[in-house]
Amino acid sequence: MKNLLLFFYIVSSLFASELYAQSKKNIKKNKIESYREVVTEGIDEKQVTYTAVENNYNPNGKLNSETVKTKDGKFKKKRIITFDKLGNEIEEEIYNSEGKLKEVIKTKYKDGKKTEVSTFDPNQKLLTKQMIVYNNLQDKTQEKLFDASGKLIEKTNYEYDKRGLRTTKTISDGNGKIISTRKYEYRFY
Repeated sequence: MKNLLLFFYIVSSLFASELYAQSKKNIKKNKIESYREVVTEGIDEKQVTYTAVENNYNPNGKLNSETVKTKDGKFKKKRIITFDKLGNEIEEEIYNSEGKLKEVIKTKYKDGKKTEVSTFDPNQKLLTKQMIVYNNLQDKTQEKLFDASGKLIEKTNYEYDKRGLRTTKTISDGNGKIISTRKYEYRFY
């Protein structure tokens, strides 16, 4: 019987987050301000209950902050997200397990499209910068990732068919050597 309970616990814990977590649409529709994921692990007298995740949302249903804890209740990581008046994510602060600021990610937009993502250390020293390019149909065609000195680290190119469906994603290193290629194939009725 204990083996059966253990099996059920393991299987259910694998899917628990997916079954009970709410979609962005439901968070906004139901005016959810915060969410806590409380986990109980173990069997019989060896059970441990703890808050694994705490999320806070803005009135538009977007995540403002996320705190993740370990099963012994210790702080694991935290993210704080800031939005502009149009609802675009413009800054994300990431904290480490000691609660210290690890990095800050700042995002710029043009015409509603993400065009630049810069990552900084806690002292606001640039770590990486990603530049994003779109075609006239507003499809993302290229992403370039640069290090702090401006050296190209990685480049991703996207190709589309006449319907606007992505057909290829090619990632190359800073020297132009292809790291991976993904091809997307579609079947139509």
